[in-house]
Amino acid sequence: MAAPTTDPVLARSVRDVAYVPTARKRQLLDLFVADSPLPGAPLVLFVHGGGWKRFSKQEHAHIGRAWAKLGITTAVMSYRISGLEESTRLAITAVWSLAIGSLGFLADATGAAPGWLVASCIAVGAFSAITGLRLYRQCGEEPRIRWPAHREDVVSALKFLGSAAQAGGQFEGFYNPRNVFVCGHSAGAHMTLMTCFDVPLLAKAGIGLMSLPPVSPGVSPPPVPAESSRPAEGRTLKEVSSGAAAEDLHVDLVPESEWSLAVPAGCGAPAKPGLVIRGVIAMSPPAVSAMMSGFMIHRMYMRPAFGFDPAQWPQAFPDALLRTAVEEGRCPRPPLLLATADPGYDLGLEKHVDELMPILAAAKVPATRITITGSNHFTEMTRIGVPGTPAESIMTPALVAFVEEHGVKRHTPAEDKEES
Repeated sequence: MAAPTTDPVLARSVRDVAYVPTARKRQLLDLFVADSPLPGAPLVLFVHGGGWKRFSKQEHAHIGRAWAKLGITTAVMSYRISGLEESTRLAITAVWSLAIGSLGFLADATGAAPGWLVASCIAVGAFSAITGLRLYRQCGEEPRIRWPAHREDVVSALKFLGSAAQAGGQFEGFYNPRNVFVCGHSAGAHMTLMTCFDVPLLAKAGIGLMSLPPVSPGVSPPPVPAESSRPAEGRTLKEVSSGAAAEDLHVDLVPESEWSLAVPAGCGAPAKPGLVIRGVIAMSPPAVSAMMSGFMIHRMYMRPAFGFDPAQWPQAFPDALLRTAVEEGRCPRPPLLLATADPGYDLGLEKHVDELMPILAAAKVPATRITITGSNHFTEMTRIGVPGTPAESIMTPALVAFVEEHGVKRHTPAEDKEES
């Protein structure tokens, strides 16, 4: 079993762990281990964003450190990314280099510019050209990766985290594999929803999802007993997020007896899963209804990640997945926390969540939506762990409260009972 590293600044961590047997360089995760875990020893798997074509776990280690210090062991994963088409990469590189690199030549052509200015402009141009070439290589790193390869990596990481926490596993004792939450930002939030709301996909992978029974459209869920409307300890998510413009669909706590593992239609009682998802957190997820128009969106995001046929794109987004499941009366109802940044500063992604809210309401999903006021699409994630920022004062407390409300309250392996 790998021993966690110790660092006076960082949380205890296990780095660069392959979550598939034949891992490529991006199929790795880092585990940040909580020294004093919350009751139930929860685990959060964080899936980063980047338009399905950029970034990795390295740029998101601060999230693992911040949440581990609050008692939540956090796995931060990388996944295979898509690359831009070569014509797009060439155009970006050429425009970047010509626009800035020409400054030096223009300054020199005047004949009146001081030498230091000419030298500085040429240096900037050279730097721009090098940066453009790096962008060319990065965006073309894995040009053949297409959906659903990204989601396959999320499923593989969950399966690995379940098996690694079993007796004799690499992460035995670090967290409770039956008290797991999945969180994603931007494109990572898209993958999170597309994974956790696809019950057959999870069942095939041996992953459990705690859910209320699906309801048919227009049918109200069973009433919630009044005595179960708040947890035995701590503040509710509604109280924590009351200053964050919370919009609730159905956030009252439900007795533990009402929750069960979601089972695909036509299947009998599943075997005990190696990992159980207790809740889902999506930060600014994109919806396909807001991604179908625009030349640049198609070139930069949709075609590289989802192929060249626009008719196939909707099936790869949560809008279609949820809507179909609702219409068929089989939509799972796990606890869900949706977060967006300030309207107007979230690249319009708050409008994407607006598209999802009526579908979730139709399915009676127990969801809460919060607005991280004072943040934009990037700082809602990059400033997590920085005291005094909206990400740390709104998003982090909401996540901790969400985990406390919907997670198990203990972790005693000898006493763990089978999920019904």
